Amino acid sequence: MSTLSNIEESARSVKTPKNKGMAFRAVKTIACTLTDEQREELHGELARLYAMFEPALPKKPASYFEWCAKAAGWKDIREHLRYVHVTEERMVGTDGHRVHMAPNSENLEPGFYDKSGVKIHDLKHAHYPDIERVMVPDLRGNGRNIFESKVDDLPTGNLTDDSNKIHHYYRFNDQVCTNRDYVNQAVSMEDPDALLEWSIGVGNQVVAIELSGNRRVAIMPVRVYKP
Repeated sequence: MSTLSNIEESARSVKTPKNKGMAFRAVKTIACTLTDEQREELHGELARLYAMFEPALPKKPASYFEWCAKAAGWKDIREHLRYVHVTEERMVGTDGHRVHMAPNSENLEPGFYDKSGVKIHDLKHAHYPDIERVMVPDLRGNGRNIFESKVDDLPTGNLTDDSNKIHHYYRFNDQVCTNRDYVNQAVSMEDPDALLEWSIGVGNQVVAIELSGNRRVAIMPVRVYKP
């Protein structure tokens, strides 16, 4: 029987985790082996450990899941947007201002996943927005304009909000600007020298693009007053 004393003794020789990922896997193992009653009793302590060791998303995603996770609204008050939504066919992350959609080529089990790739809920847990309604099925249809450019060649600008926080944006034309971080994260798996075709809407002005691997992106514009 393990006691705190012999656990402490074993800790002197056990391999020390070299990164948060190893420690996070240990936290998940502990949480999964507890009974429902134990998890309820230790809920606060487990939550603190989970938050402390949960790995941050990498700047350059290594998988389609990590790429979709970039767009999820992890701190959004709308619970269903705080996860990556996975079906048998596709994965989606959205914060309500942009959407990353990719095929479920990793064959993840359908459900709601946190950013570390842990399945938290089944699909029946919550209704997810009709993402197809906001995606652009035809990038050249309905009078949409195609703007060809490398990311580094896009015109940039910045604005300061009422709290003196600076926001950076890319300007596609006189009417359409988008959050710079959203664009950079959208193309984070692409060749930086690639000439990309950006589809600009005329009515709703949503910026859409199709990327390698049948991935799709939609980004809402930001309101910037022309100087």
